[in-house]
Amino acid sequence: MGIRRIPALPEAVRTGAARRLKVSDHTMRNARLRLTSLGLFLAFTVLASTVLPLPPAAVDASPSPDSYSYRFLVDEDGFTRVEVNYSSPGTGSSWVFVPKFSNWTHAELSGDIEESENLTTGAVAGDDYYFYQAFRFRFKSAGTFLMTVRFNMTLGAVVIEPRGVFYSPQIGFQEAGRASAEVLLPQGDTIDAGKAFAVGRASYGPSQLKGNYALFELYENLVRLQVEFSKSGKPEMRTLKRGIFTFHAVERYVDLAGELLDLYDGVYNSTVELFNVTLPSVDVEFFIPDFDSILTVGGYVPFAGGRVGDIHLNLFVERFAEGTLEVVALHELVHHFLSQARISPGSLLWFHEGMAQYVSVEVVDALGYEGAKTERESLEEAASGLIKRFYYLQYWSPESPPANMGTYYAASYYVISRLAEAYGGLDYYARFFKTIGDARISDDDVLAYHLSLAANASVARVLSGWGFNVADLYISSSLIEEARLAVGGLNPLFQPYKYLAGWLYRQGVASLEEGDARAGNLYLAAAIFLARWAPLLTVATVVAVVAAVVYVLRARRAKPKPVLPDATAVLEGFGKPDEVLVKPPKNGGRLGTIQVCGNGKLGEVSAISSRHQRTSNNLRS
Repeated sequence: MGIRRIPALPEAVRTGAARRLKVSDHTMRNARLRLTSLGLFLAFTVLASTVLPLPPAAVDASPSPDSYSYRFLVDEDGFTRVEVNYSSPGTGSSWVFVPKFSNWTHAELSGDIEESENLTTGAVAGDDYYFYQAFRFRFKSAGTFLMTVRFNMTLGAVVIEPRGVFYSPQIGFQEAGRASAEVLLPQGDTIDAGKAFAVGRASYGPSQLKGNYALFELYENLVRLQVEFSKSGKPEMRTLKRGIFTFHAVERYVDLAGELLDLYDGVYNSTVELFNVTLPSVDVEFFIPDFDSILTVGGYVPFAGGRVGDIHLNLFVERFAEGTLEVVALHELVHHFLSQARISPGSLLWFHEGMAQYVSVEVVDALGYEGAKTERESLEEAASGLIKRFYYLQYWSPESPPANMGTYYAASYYVISRLAEAYGGLDYYARFFKTIGDARISDDDVLAYHLSLAANASVARVLSGWGFNVADLYISSSLIEEARLAVGGLNPLFQPYKYLAGWLYRQGVASLEEGDARAGNLYLAAAIFLARWAPLLTVATVVAVVAAVVYVLRARRAKPKPVLPDATAVLEGFGKPDEVLVKPPKNGGRLGTIQVCGNGKLGEVSAISSRHQRTSNNLRS
């Protein structure tokens, strides 16, 4: 398992990857170019033809259709001599791709070129190829016009015994009647029949294949050749050291390894300040990717047992824009720093890759390399086409690489770079790593919390706006302190609200401890609300209670008293009473009976309550 570096290519966007590694067919580092004179080239060609079973060059000398014939001679170290032969009857014009940033020559073997110019590839082919230009020429000849174009490639093939892979420059020419290309490897090398293709709009194998030789009929005018081969013997290894860095390199690539070690050693102190950690040691080596991913993997570091392993760098990246290999090398180094800072790539791969993208581009750009600018432009272009809902990044892990890897790289770069723009660039991330201390970060909630501390603002809200599912622990931490002070500062007289606020505070802390940040935040917010309004709520409550008591008392006092009927009116018609008798109510009832006797008449009035017995008694007296 590994943390893979997946770039995208401008010439063949097969993976849609975030890194757009522009293919170079002749390195821009002219100091490392091994230019060979025409005489030495011819001598080598003659010698090779006498020793090796080289078929005749596919130059069509017939007066009928024009033709292009490519020949690639590869030496033991992968250095490749390129020869392009063109033939055409009579007078006419054509164009062919040639290097833009390195030397090339042309020679007329028959006929003359009347006029020529160098154009962009887009002007003749419709697409721009960064490292090429189109040589357009007009010619005349009394018979057959013959012309040869020659140039060299330092890394036409990469070789780490027992494997080697040849990857041609971009073949481009004006469509002709016939076109072919042949590849000749050193004697003793063997081409893998299942791994030799011409790659254009379609892929197809060679028309002839024998040992170290392959011949391709070209059915398109814009193609590349990719050929894997085996070599006998073991690689001659060298070990180079700079400080904590050790590079294990094949002898033929020692100079390149030394340059990368100088880069690592030169940026180490500044990266230590950025990540706030030091590294014990780092081992680095070159590798050749699988045949199908030769240009889609820039580098990787294995991840196993909770730690990252050695840095592996794809040799083919050296053919890309100057500085691209440096970007890849620093990208992989950032993984080591992040792991040392206790940020797990297993659960936070999006943060690992986004930081590695952003930091490597920023650092290499500051060193003045063109490749860093190209990288940034490519990443921004890829990110601009994304829907800004990045929830899928949280499910990205080394164990489950997605099919559309480029989308994930572009999205992770977008998140990291936009946070940097908002909060202070590399200085923001330097503050972030200082806030971590000895903490181990293994989930997005804690990561967002420390990012928020460095920003002095809630980053979780920003991430949530991009579709992340994160709890805002930054707000929770401030809420805890705010709630604690608010509840603790309440006067005990403000009851029951002091008690309720304290209960909500305790529930909020308990929820946060259990990992339920949302519930915890709600409890804490409610506790703060009650604590802030407790004085007013208490006064309001006291006022309400007092008002209720007053209302009840006044209601009781205002209740009307019962009225005793006038005894004279009651007894009217009975004559002068001789005797008034009042009988108490029966069985505890409220109505008694007044019995009146007079003039021999007896009457009863039942409308007088027993509470008036005293009055009745008075009447009797």
